[in-house]
Amino acid sequence: MKATYSPDDNKIRIYPDERLDPTTYAEVRAAGFIWAPRQEIFVAPMWTPERADMAESLAGPLQDEDTSLVERAEDRAERFETYSDKRAAEANRAAESVQDLTAAAAGQNNHKAAQRVEKKLKQSINRAVSLFETSEYWTQRAAGAVRAAKYKERPDVRARRIKKIEADKRKQARTAADSQKFLDLWLVNNLDMKRAVAIANYDFISACFPLAEYPRDPPASQYKGSMSLWSALTGAVITHEQARDIATSAHKRIIARCALWAAHYNNRLAYEKAMLGEQGATDLLKPKERPKQPPICNYRLPDGIDIPAKYRRGEVDHFDQVEMTKEEYAKIYTDYKGTRMIDGSHRIRSAVVGREHVVVFLTDSKVHPRPEPAAPVEVPCPEPTYRAPREAQAPSKVSFDVEALKNRETAVPVADQLYPTPREIAEEMVDLLDIQQDSHILEPSGGTGALIGALGAPWYPVGSLTTIEINNRLADQLRANFPLTKVYNTDFLDWQAPRLYDRIIMNPPFNGGADIKHINHAISMLAPRGVLVALCANGSRQRAAFKAKAEHWENLPAGSFKAAGTSVNVALMMLRKEP
Repeated sequence: MKATYSPDDNKIRIYPDERLDPTTYAEVRAAGFIWAPRQEIFVAPMWTPERADMAESLAGPLQDEDTSLVERAEDRAERFETYSDKRAAEANRAAESVQDLTAAAAGQNNHKAAQRVEKKLKQSINRAVSLFETSEYWTQRAAGAVRAAKYKERPDVRARRIKKIEADKRKQARTAADSQKFLDLWLVNNLDMKRAVAIANYDFISACFPLAEYPRDPPASQYKGSMSLWSALTGAVITHEQARDIATSAHKRIIARCALWAAHYNNRLAYEKAMLGEQGATDLLKPKERPKQPPICNYRLPDGIDIPAKYRRGEVDHFDQVEMTKEEYAKIYTDYKGTRMIDGSHRIRSAVVGREHVVVFLTDSKVHPRPEPAAPVEVPCPEPTYRAPREAQAPSKVSFDVEALKNRETAVPVADQLYPTPREIAEEMVDLLDIQQDSHILEPSGGTGALIGALGAPWYPVGSLTTIEINNRLADQLRANFPLTKVYNTDFLDWQAPRLYDRIIMNPPFNGGADIKHINHAISMLAPRGVLVALCANGSRQRAAFKAKAEHWENLPAGSFKAAGTSVNVALMMLRKEP
């Protein structure tokens, strides 16, 4: 196998050529490596001496990574885009299932079946929305991967990274220096118990002291867990020679580890500074110049002085002047003395004397004339900096309106004897109805609007369309879905028509011969020469009542309404009312 290190992102990568055995795999994971299944590599999020040793023990010396940071980010973005495309395709399929379930929910006359459909509808909507959000998440991750890589390549970001590495390097140097000081103290020739306790009071090395390796008799402490050297010495757990051995061994390990870190930081700094030099931005590493402070002047103020308040804008504080010598001023605690800016041109000394905040005149120092106030400095308004426009938002990968789907009504209306007309039969009924532009049409059993939808609007605006629906929720849906239709929420058999209608199209309830009552009631509302097209049960009573009067009688195939939830035999009839 191969192991690489990339100074771009400070990560170690192990490229295994075969599956690791369980023991080695556990050791690699314990060292902090994470398995990346898409890349088929182990990745450590940052370099450490222990991880470097683990990688070198498996694959030999670390090699340079072949790909750049931006190239790896682009590969990563491509993987994220693949995830996004898959989730978007699944979201589209879930949205299609919502449409299918919506069609299935249109004709429910059983409460339990309606509850099942409603549950499936909610699940499909939630799944479609969740998959859409997941798709958008991976799209954003893809854009963010490349954007983050390019951000890390910016000269100002690289300069800040260099300063951070230099600070970490100084921290390791301080740690090594502190360990060396303690190491020198422990290695003195005249070390005794008293001196060992004194050193351990400041040296925070700790260790475990199992009874098998450090036997002791009461009243010595029998605790065998981790404790500091000071606790172990004062508890008579170890001798001063044992404390010296433990401390020197620990500090040597710390110094060696700090040396590894220092070498690592030196290599990173050499790389980062070389890259910054190629970008021509080494000036970013120069220390910033501190602003020059105005001079401190010493002069008398018999009446004191008014100075603008620091924390109350627009107000002033009055300071009396106190005379004292340099020696007296030096004795004042540092936090109780300082300087105050005067007229923007100079500063004077101030101090807290007693409970009063005063300005100070030093009697044994050089006396200066009071400088003239400085002319106000006009701060130029900075030129507006160009800001690159935001990247155009990628078009959505889903083929549905997400917000509309979130707000979709999932309640399934339930009505007894509700068997919506299949589309093919509804279209045949509309053809038989022979609608004219000025027709006034009645649909006495609106239901889910299957027949109203098949009618279209060739009658509008001269004609009219009226429908009756006894179910409140279905009536509300009809009003929302067909705003040009006048909807009455009542029982058709109790309803009195305000006029006669030119065309009537209906799919009445069949239970107990109700279709005969509905059709006869509808005929009473039919205008002379008007046309009525209706569905009815294909039974002996229905044939006796209407077949002789009908201009068209058609026995529909068995199972025509099976999808709507019934297997009743149905006939399609058309009759015309004589003048």
